[in-house]
Parts: sequence; C-alpha cells; structure tokens
Amino acid sequence: MSRPAWLTLRRVALVAILAVAATGVVLVLTGSRSGLICLSAQPEGIMNTDVDLLVVVPAGQESQAQDALDQAEKELRRIEDLMSPYKEGSDVWRLNAAKAGQTVRLSSETMDVLEMGRQLAANTKGALDVTCGAMLQLWKDAGKRKAVPTPAEIAAAKANVGFDKLELGQDFAVKQVQGLKVDLSAIAKKYAIDKAIERMKQAGVTGGRVNIGGDLRVFGRPTKGDTWLVEIVDPFDNNPDLDSRRKLGTLAIRDAAVITSGNYERYVTINGRTYSHIVDPRTGKTCDGVPSVTVVGPEAICGTWATALSVLGWQGHTLMPAGTMAMVVEGNAKSHWIHCDQAFANLLQDKSVIKQWSTTTHATPNVEATTQPTSEPTTASAPASK
Repeated sequence: MSRPAWLTLRRVALVAILAVAATGVVLVLTGSRSGLICLSAQPEGIMNTDVDLLVVVPAGQESQAQDALDQAEKELRRIEDLMSPYKEGSDVWRLNAAKAGQTVRLSSETMDVLEMGRQLAANTKGALDVTCGAMLQLWKDAGKRKAVPTPAEIAAAKANVGFDKLELGQDFAVKQVQGLKVDLSAIAKKYAIDKAIERMKQAGVTGGRVNIGGDLRVFGRPTKGDTWLVEIVDPFDNNPDLDSRRKLGTLAIRDAAVITSGNYERYVTINGRTYSHIVDPRTGKTCDGVPSVTVVGPEAICGTWATALSVLGWQGHTLMPAGTMAMVVEGNAKSHWIHCDQAFANLLQDKSVIKQWSTTTHATPNVEATTQPTSEPTTASAPASK
C-alpha cells in the first residue's frame, strides 16, 4: 500500500478538533491570520490506501466545509464501487468475470474511462494499457510463489492483453478472449480525484485538496499565501519514515495536480531482488530502470502519464499532452539521471536544487540557480503510486 502525500498543516491557531469514532474519520480544524480556516478528514476504507481530504473556508463557514468533505468522500466511494476490480458486482468486476463474447452493460462513466484507456494506449504506444490485468496478476502471483515468470508464462499473459481483444460499444463491452482482464488502477484513481474536486468546488469552498495514496490535486487558496507546496521524495532514501526522507525539491503549485509513480514504495521481492509493480504491457517485463516519475498537470487525470513514463522513460515526455510537465529519475542509487522540462523547473520553489542534482546526476535543462520566495501554506510529500 502506498502512503499518502500528507500535508503538514501550519497551525497558527487551533480552533477545534473533532473526532468521529464511529467512522474512523478524524477532522481537524485549523485557522490562520488570513481569516481562513481549513477542515480536513481522513476517511478509511477507500481504494485500499490512505485518503486525505482538506478544504479551506472563511471562518464561520464550518458547515459548508463539512458538506464539501462529505460530498468528496461520497464521490470517491461511488467511483470505487463502479470501477474497482475487487468489489464484487462493480462494472470492472462483472466485465472481468464475463465469458468471451458476452455483452456486458456498463455505466457511462466506466465506458468513458475505458475510452480514455483506449486513447492512452494509442498515445503512449502501448506503454499504458488498462487491458493488462492478466499481466499484472502474473507478477503478483510470481511475488507470492517467489519465482520470476517464465517466457512461456509471459507470452501466455500477453495473448490476453490489448484493445484489439476488447470491443467497446456505446454502453457495453465484449471481451474477445476469455483471459482478458481490465485493471483501471492507473486511471480510475485520478478520475475519482477530479470528480471529488468537482464536488468541493460545487460546495463553494475557498480552496481544497484531495489526496489518494500520494496522488493529489489542489485548487483555490490555502490558508496562507497563494500557492500549495508539494515536496518530491528522493527515491533512493530508504528511511522507513517517508516524511523524513530527503527531498529532491519543492513544487509551488496553484490549481494543479501532482502525481508521482515509481518502484520505491510498491514492489515484489523474488530471490532477494526487487521488481517494480509497474509492468510494460508490451514486453511483460517490470519497469525497474525508472524509480520515480512526477507529473504535474491541470487535472489529476494527466497523472496517468506518470505510469506511462515509468515504462517509456524520459524519451516519452515528448508524447505528453500540452499543459502536462514531468520530472523523470532514471537509473539506480549508484548511477542515475534526473530529467525535467523547463515548465516543471519553473514550478520549483528553489531552482538551485537542479544544480545540486547536477553534482551527481544529469539534469535537463540546467536552470540557473535562483530562488523565488513563496508563501508557506502547506507541505506535502508525494510518494510513489500506481
């Protein structure tokens, strides 16, 4: 299970702490001299990972903040009920359980996400393919039995991967082969974040953040200043306390999503060697040469490219859509390279970190060392996530 990008709240004035023991949710209300307060919640039992929700409102609008949190949580649970392959009766569960040739009626939202998956498979040249459930399961089973899949096993799994084996209609899907399994993990979580943000905005709050297992998106104002700060974890620091690990840099963002994918939090170990949880659908091999990718975009759904670049490496950044930017770490602890595009570099609070990278790594581009002062709203650590 990947850990969330927890926010360290700058507690200027603690207004109240409300504990809801019945649901396991802890709500923390904090305030600042700006007249804004933030209310946060950590609902449990969503997508098998940690969830952290936060909204910002003017003092006195606590009920509005609570409504925004409630609506966001309901939206996350609703999307999970539709698209989780592990929830019996969900759209994806029914599709995966269906026989080849059987027509499976699906919700409009699940159809939309499947269409996104088909387009992403084309745009990433097959590096991200949501029909690769059989391949992912092969490696999960390999981790349990402590044996690397054989070439024959990989070939058999590959025969069940590909959108040419899945017919998509207006409101239905039909598998052409029995073994095809859909796994929407690389898309559905980001889609759910965007939907939860919509609910927060509809509630009329001043600002907010949704974080699911390290995938996060923010909008509006924090309690202080104009930007939200997100710290990027060094994938080669093995400190078990994620918040205490070295940071590669701090992003100052507004109305954006930050998604980090990598192999340093989720992996399988076989005969003393670790293998990434991210698998190249085209080859059936794990993606062990790209330990960390961070993608920034206007919506969380852009973060699907974090998974794609984990497969493609830095060279794949030229395929990304406009408005999406990335930092890619390639190699291992002894020999590695850090790449980022100019747009990503511009978001770094302290651009001198790129020159620090250059002392032991290759940074692209080599940005002049300048520091842009920014506000001190919140700080988060973005760990690897699918």
